[in-house]
Amino acid sequence: MTGEYPEAEQAAGYARVQYGYGSGAQKQVRYRQVTTTDGAVPVWDQPWDGNTTDVATVIDTMRALREHARCTNFVLIGDSKLLSAANRQALLAAELGYLAPLPRTPALDAAFLAIPPEQFQALDYISARDRLRPAEERASYQGWETSTEIVGTTGGEAAPRGVVRRVFVISSEERAACRRNRARQRERAEAEIARVCRHVGTRWYPTAERAQAKLETIVARRHLRELYRITVEPGGEHPRVRCDLVPDALARAEALDGYYVLETTRPVAEAAASTLLAEWKGQWEIEHRHRAAKGPLRIRPLFVSSNQRIVGLITILGLALLVFSLIAREARRALGPAAKVPNLLAGHVAARPTGENLLKALREIALATVEIAGERHRLVAELNQLQRTLLALVGVPEQAYARVASSSS
Repeated sequence: MTGEYPEAEQAAGYARVQYGYGSGAQKQVRYRQVTTTDGAVPVWDQPWDGNTTDVATVIDTMRALREHARCTNFVLIGDSKLLSAANRQALLAAELGYLAPLPRTPALDAAFLAIPPEQFQALDYISARDRLRPAEERASYQGWETSTEIVGTTGGEAAPRGVVRRVFVISSEERAACRRNRARQRERAEAEIARVCRHVGTRWYPTAERAQAKLETIVARRHLRELYRITVEPGGEHPRVRCDLVPDALARAEALDGYYVLETTRPVAEAAASTLLAEWKGQWEIEHRHRAAKGPLRIRPLFVSSNQRIVGLITILGLALLVFSLIAREARRALGPAAKVPNLLAGHVAARPTGENLLKALREIALATVEIAGERHRLVAELNQLQRTLLALVGVPEQAYARVASSSS
């Protein structure tokens, strides 16, 4: 939001424009959205003051779902920012379920390295993208599970909050990506290191201290500080500066590649480790709903200063997103889990239907209304094969475009 919002135009009980948190924060209104796991259909949305914190809105929203929707079997799925110590304590105290990855810490790394490799079991998860690939090209996932007791504070004294499950996951895809990135960074860093070492004692690096500082900058910028040891060897007028790879540090870094830990309150009887991984991986659909709200459904800039009107615009956006999502879900249900629609994208490319590409294909349908002898008729242009296919997938008969009661008015 930009501009001024006079206090006289701000109504009680509606979200207010406020500055958010963090550096570079701007005036804003926060928008909370709850979606289903089946097709990421938004079923609950609510605007909040711009300075509202995440955990406060989460707990209030989930309590509202219990009260108004009589919904109790839900789990909050989030990213690593969710499970701060304060957020976890608040969620457990409110008896709200969650599933999220833990932030990486030295203690977590040590716990992962202590697990015997043979104890990891294959997890039954295949992404939608990998389903179209041969089995040997698919990413694989391994998991090891444990439980831990979370201890909080009550009246200044430690008290148990509950027992949570932790699933240590190794992703072959992420492990390979980490190693490719490290190899690329090492190649670039070592080329820079060699240039510095060749010019020690010259006008570029007249002292060993200058060269050492430059080498430290290089490895830090490439996120390789733990992998290299910088030493200065006295040599009279021309000392030598070395930057050597530490093999043990490299081996440890490679052992930690591609792992993460999911923490959840869900019991084993309710969701196995493979189910937890699939549910967490499915949050990309929710993120696409946020992207759709900011992209294909974006509202043109409007000059309103009343918070009631701002909330009204957000409500309209939520309703449009609901319809947008239902159309895409209906088409995908009818199509099946992996099939594509021929010629859906430009260049006659087959693709899975989304709300955006589906509506784009249908927007060219022309409709004419004519009046003959006092009777009104609606004539729809001839539909192409792609449009017929899409209308069939979403369950809309072709004649629906021309169906209207005759009228002499």
